[in-house]
Amino acid sequence: MHVSWPVLLRITPFELLEARLAIESSAAGLAAERATKADEIALEECIKQMEEETDVLLLHEQGDRNFHMTIARMTGNAVIVSMVEALWQQRDQSPMWRRLHDHIYRCNVVR
Repeated sequence: MHVSWPVLLRITPFELLEARLAIESSAAGLAAERATKADEIALEECIKQMEEETDVLLLHEQGDRNFHMTIARMTGNAVIVSMVEALWQQRDQSPMWRRLHDHIYRCNVVR
């Protein structure tokens, strides 16, 4: 999903978080109802990856993204998958999000 640059400049980190909360919490409910053993194993792998990334949390969040995308895929709903992916892409492209993370990292708020 492509979002124009002027629109991206107006999307705040808190709006992205609010949208993720609304969409991903519903997705988690559906995923829990539909999860297979293979899905559970995939989620465990994502958790392991996140644990390995803790020392570079704000720079490499692939495990976190994989975790949320795995849950989205577990719903079996392609629209939910595309919406979750679009939210991650918007976050990655957001100058405000980048500044927020840079500030948090510089202030040692998260280590």
